[in-house]
Amino acid sequence: MAIYQPPKGMKDIAPEEMGRRKWIYSVIRNVLDSYGYTEVASVELEMWETLAAKAGEENLNEVYDFKDKADRRLALRFDLTCGIARMVANMRLPKPIKMYAIGNSWRYDAPQKGRYRCFTQWDVELFGIDSITADAEIIAVSSEIMKQLGLDLEVRINDRKLVENIFAYLKIDKRLYSDVMRTVDKIPKLSKDNILAEFKKAGISKEQAESLLKILGRKGKAKDLIPILKKEFESNADITESINTLESLFASLGSDRNYVLDLSIVRGIGYYTGIVFEAFDKKEQKLGSLFAGGRFDGLVGIYGTEDMPAVGVGGGMERLMEVLEQNGLFNKMQRTKSVFIAPVNDAVRPYAKKIAASFRKNGFAAEIDLTGRNLKKQFDYANKKQFDYITVIGDKEKESKTFMLRDMKTGKEKKMKF
Repeated sequence: MAIYQPPKGMKDIAPEEMGRRKWIYSVIRNVLDSYGYTEVASVELEMWETLAAKAGEENLNEVYDFKDKADRRLALRFDLTCGIARMVANMRLPKPIKMYAIGNSWRYDAPQKGRYRCFTQWDVELFGIDSITADAEIIAVSSEIMKQLGLDLEVRINDRKLVENIFAYLKIDKRLYSDVMRTVDKIPKLSKDNILAEFKKAGISKEQAESLLKILGRKGKAKDLIPILKKEFESNADITESINTLESLFASLGSDRNYVLDLSIVRGIGYYTGIVFEAFDKKEQKLGSLFAGGRFDGLVGIYGTEDMPAVGVGGGMERLMEVLEQNGLFNKMQRTKSVFIAPVNDAVRPYAKKIAASFRKNGFAAEIDLTGRNLKKQFDYANKKQFDYITVIGDKEKESKTFMLRDMKTGKEKKMKF
């Protein structure tokens, strides 16, 4: 007999996990709605050209693509940003444009713990503001979501322009920038020898590689590190300008202890153009970033006639759930109380339905037996489904307009009047 399973790296979402996801979704939506962001949904299947326009080689290698019956090349989205940028490019909305989405994306890479080929992302985008205030808000709103979920984060921040200016300062060939940038992104993950080997493979000299590692391997509080960088590069106007941008960003973010300057953060996706950041749970950093993003000026202009500045952030649901589980934070979920109504016969079923409707009106999840089975089997079902309360409705309860509500955990009963 054939056993049918989802494709490798993909999974179904069972009721318990969906309940946890709904709680996370509600926190995300509540925070973003309170900041004035509007939820949207772009299509999951894009034209290949839409993703290829600005995806970066690494992401394109992981895209699920195919041809349809009309021989058009299509692709499943690898993130939510490109689709939202395409939407915005074809709309005429007052600026700033503040949008968010929650949905599935696909990447054909190696499945691992907390990482699947089909995964759910939450994504926030802010279009139309060429100011560090927009970058600061995106970082702040993302951090607020994690705070509401109970997580203690370290948000690592950098500026890709600063990194590119340092490349220029070290006279690295512009044709090598993308390969060198990918290696810079690996600095926190690999040993010094491995990083130097990667730089050599990318085509830069040993002297350039050692200088890059020395400069970009630094991480610390902005108030401590920025003065050092200013002094070190005071004669270079471009680098100084990028350092000043970072200084303004950290000033706008305030003195939150969770924000750090990490010069190795560059983000692998090719459309980032300025400030970039990644956030890690302080207790479970090995699982990877919980959200990441940055400025991507120029992306909207690819999809339409009008370009506009933009900054955004995205996070993976599966990894977030893993971290929440390991931190024991699902215990703080506010679950809707549930009650099972057990009618003793069909004659009292209409009355039992009225009681169920009353419970629902008062915020309970109320279920009434639909099978006509006996009370013992109804109680067995209620126990297996772990209802909070149960009540039996018979002729006596119908006539008196009262019923006994039993707490399934304690066994205590309380007389209720309908």
